Amino acid sequence: MSESSRLLPPPYFQSEEEPPEYEYTFEKPKEPVESDSFEESFKIASPKYHDKVFTLIFFATLVLFGIMASHSIKNIKNHEYILQIQAAANPSLWPLVVSAFVIPIVCSVVLLVLVWAYPLFFVLAGYFLLPLVMFGLATSLFATGKPGAAGIVLFVGFFQIWYLASIRRNLSFTSLVFRIIIETMADYPSTLVVSCLSSIVSGICSLGFFVLAAIIAYDRLKQDDANCPHEDGNDVCVSNTTLAVELFTLFTGCYIFEVLENLTHVTISGIYGSWYFFHRSAVKPRNPAWGSFKRAITYSFGSICFGSIIVPITRTIRQIITFGKEKVLNRQYGRDEEEENGLLFCALICLFSILEWLADQAEFWIKWFNKFAFSYLALYGKDYLSSSKDTYELLRFRGLLVLVTDCLVESTLTLYSILISLTSGGVFYLLYKTTSLFDRLPQEFVILAFIVQLLLGLFIAKVTLNSFNSGFITFLVALCINPEVFEQNYHDYYVKLTNYYPEISHTLKTPFPDYV
Repeated sequence: MSESSRLLPPPYFQSEEEPPEYEYTFEKPKEPVESDSFEESFKIASPKYHDKVFTLIFFATLVLFGIMASHSIKNIKNHEYILQIQAAANPSLWPLVVSAFVIPIVCSVVLLVLVWAYPLFFVLAGYFLLPLVMFGLATSLFATGKPGAAGIVLFVGFFQIWYLASIRRNLSFTSLVFRIIIETMADYPSTLVVSCLSSIVSGICSLGFFVLAAIIAYDRLKQDDANCPHEDGNDVCVSNTTLAVELFTLFTGCYIFEVLENLTHVTISGIYGSWYFFHRSAVKPRNPAWGSFKRAITYSFGSICFGSIIVPITRTIRQIITFGKEKVLNRQYGRDEEEENGLLFCALICLFSILEWLADQAEFWIKWFNKFAFSYLALYGKDYLSSSKDTYELLRFRGLLVLVTDCLVESTLTLYSILISLTSGGVFYLLYKTTSLFDRLPQEFVILAFIVQLLLGLFIAKVTLNSFNSGFITFLVALCINPEVFEQNYHDYYVKLTNYYPEISHTLKTPFPDYV
């Protein structure tokens, strides 16, 4: 294609009002160099193990959880109820494993193929599925003689259509991102290999964790029940020790899954970084997946543990707030109508609800910006705090924070992960209703297994599909480092991107300040 026939980015009109000056402190990122080795192309200036103390904290958490689990297993291994489950589980276990483990992996792989072949359809189908379900439900309600409910559902469906029309730029941009990511997957099949392997490993780890967590919870509840002065046959006693154990179990599970997910993210980020900088080069890194994985489990593992621990801490705090809110609600429902302090209870519930929402939002944004820090860390091997600061300031300097908030990759993948989890649950329920495979198992055990496999299905699907989100984040980080590479090698994509967001056509060409 000749230079004169190439598409041109839109003109940029600078606002008369200049934005306030901002003193950037990030370190100017060094240009990757052509090499057949990932370690040489993305060379670490001074190789060393960063944030080592958090590596120790992570393994100490695993050891403490293992001690708790082994103690609980000793306590309950001769319990009559457990022996009954063990006797019944041998012929009935395989359908649970198939439903909770194999089905989410198969559905995730099918979705990987679908998004590779039809990226725009993948995005649109995920979002238009909700209004289509609403219209189908409204039709059914009309047919059954419930016009009022049908009208409400129909209104919700039309509102969703209006919302989708209002974010059509976001949908188009998301489709473009998927197209860019898919091109990388076609050139680097190792992204699919890493996704599938991480799905299997995460599935095995999550299945083991849920089993141990259930054993610990059962042991603690049995101890509390033995020490409970029962006033009737239905009351349940939960001690403060049990609450503390539950919080630690929640923290441990979240910490383990965050580390596994971020290890996968750092590994895939190395692949996408190699594609961005060296796809059209004569010499490019060989086996970038292996090179980035080695960096993730050596120099950067402590930094991964550091960034990963923030999310479980936030989630544990949110759970403590939820426990406090539930206690206040129970006190309010249990008090006499003539008793005073009703306004105080109401104010406390409102306060806890606000704190719960703030903790939820903090967890979401911390996890989101952690991904950007880990992508930068994958390419430059810096410590966690330096990577976080540099990445945020790079995004701000290039004006790409708007792309972070506008892209629907994360929400699209979450929507499909929920769909895969529900599909897995549907297969489990179908087996339960149409076969006699679970007849020998206690009813409460079947209910617990159903909940566990729903959570497993959601987690396995999110890990498998996370390669798309990792690709998008790494693409934005690499675009901040050197936008000229993207403009030269993928000019048509660059023009489409700047057509969607004309304001970034100027900031992408702004040179780094001399003082950074």
